[in-house]
Amino acid sequence: SLDIVGNGETPHYGGTMRGVHIKADANDLSIFESDAFSVVIGNHIIEHITCAALPPGATTEERMRFRCPGAEVADVIRNHWLRILRPGGDLCLITPDDEPARMVGSSAFLYDPDHKHAWTATEFHDHVLQRLMDIAEIVEFDTFRNHFSFNVALRKR
Repeated sequence: SLDIVGNGETPHYGGTMRGVHIKADANDLSIFESDAFSVVIGNHIIEHITCAALPPGATTEERMRFRCPGAEVADVIRNHWLRILRPGGDLCLITPDDEPARMVGSSAFLYDPDHKHAWTATEFHDHVLQRLMDIAEIVEFDTFRNHFSFNVALRKR
C-alpha cells in the first residue's frame, strides 16, 4: 500500500498509521516505472488529489462554493496512475458519491477537510473519465446505490 502518511505517523484524523509499504504522494508516482503493474487500486483517495485552483487553507464553505474542475485529476490519473499500468491492466477506484449529501444540503467536503473534490457519479464520469477514453476504457461504473460511494474500473488500452 501507498500513503502520504507513513507507518507510525499520525494522520490529521488521529490514530497511528499501520500497513503502509511505501510513503509517497499519489499526485506523483514517478517513483514507479511505466507499465510496472497489472492492477492499481485507489480506495477513497482520488478526492484528495491536488487542485491548484483551490486556495491553500480554504475553509469548508469556500470549498463547497468552489468546484474544482476534473482536468487536473484526469491528468494525474493519465500521467501517473495509468502510466504505471501495463496495457490491459486495470485501475479500480472507489470514490465518495456527493449526490446523496447534496440532496440533504450537505457535501462530502464537510466530512473531511482534506477533500479537494466532491463529485456525483455523473460529474466524475463527465469531467474526469471522458478525458481518459483515448487511453482507457470503462469496464465497470457502479453507484452501489448505497448513498456513500461509486466505483469505477478502467482498463488501459
